[in-house]
Amino acid sequence: TLPAASAADVVRRQRRSDDGMTTIAWDGKTLAVDRASWQGHLCSDAQKLYRIDRLQAWYAAAGDEALVQRVIRWLRTGTSESIPEKEQEHSFGLLVNERGEVFRVSGYLELAKIEKAPVSDGAGAPIAIGAMLAGADAIQAIAIAERCSDVARDCNFIRIMK
Repeated sequence: TLPAASAADVVRRQRRSDDGMTTIAWDGKTLAVDRASWQGHLCSDAQKLYRIDRLQAWYAAAGDEALVQRVIRWLRTGTSESIPEKEQEHSFGLLVNERGEVFRVSGYLELAKIEKAPVSDGAGAPIAIGAMLAGADAIQAIAIAERCSDVARDCNFIRIMK
């Protein structure tokens, strides 16, 4: 007989076979993002929170690192970058400016304004948004996503609004 696997075990194995999971959360005051970067079964810390001085904003990144670097160059310089067509429909994270305005960053190199917090992005977004709607702040939402999966890890954050 084969050993029984729980649904959580199946999800963990499936997620581990992917290149990872990012969880980004914005609660209206704090922008938070996990730090885990997965390559198969290997995990390392990754910087996913970037200051964009030109826009007086912070960018929490999601997606393939090479493509994220193109998005960061575009945000920092305003110069056009090439994103492969198959990646253009993906979200590459959230940008929050010092006024607390939040934008979803698309692979089309467009910013789509989001009118209402809380908001989350990345593969862990359903867990994070559920946590925030239940009363967690952005930092707690990342911690909850970490507890609900074995792929999110630790948290970087910036408090933008007081």
